[in-house]
Amino acid sequence: MTDNEMTESNDHSSSFKLKFKIVWTLVKHKCTGLNKFISRKLTRLQERRLYRQRASCSIYDLVEKVAYLESRLEDVSMCVSECLKKDNSLPIGFCAYVPYTVKLQAQATLNCFYLIKCNHGSGFNASTGVFTAPSEGLYFASITLGIVGSEKVDALVVKDSGGRRDVVAKVSSGTQGTCACATAVFIMSKQDTLYAESIGDCSRPKSLSCFSSFVCFKIK
Repeated sequence: MTDNEMTESNDHSSSFKLKFKIVWTLVKHKCTGLNKFISRKLTRLQERRLYRQRASCSIYDLVEKVAYLESRLEDVSMCVSECLKKDNSLPIGFCAYVPYTVKLQAQATLNCFYLIKCNHGSGFNASTGVFTAPSEGLYFASITLGIVGSEKVDALVVKDSGGRRDVVAKVSSGTQGTCACATAVFIMSKQDTLYAESIGDCSRPKSLSCFSSFVCFKIK
């Protein structure tokens, strides 16, 4: 073999090694990227499996809780039914609101609670604003006054027992846009009446807003 042939052979070998090295580097790089891609996919797949397992557990727990609450609700319903059978009575009381802004002309019984939400026992007369107790017992009353103008509104909750007046609660509304509330617990005999009346100076126009309400219920 001549010197030229040996030189060409060495150049060819060097070129082949260089190409092989380049190709091997590219293949190695591609394999590394592929391994990373596969690793990310496997990680996401594992996360999805864990999420599905947790979601399945959460749904299962939720179903169990709903079933438990339903069973408790059935127990409560049965208990209430039994109590009503033993007591043989319905809840007594009313809840009434002022349906719109009402002007107060003078000191008088507040008969502006026209919007009746409930009136168990039919003891409340919306036209007069008077509640008549259908049976003796312990009662709870609440009155809320909302003011529209700048003038305050003062009111009393009065229990009338055959002509004897007892003030069970007093409330004074705040400034414009505010509400004030008063509550009381007291004993009423059968046919006792309960009503709210405005007091104070009524020479200036005063108004109640639709946030005003009058509530009374027998609690025992």
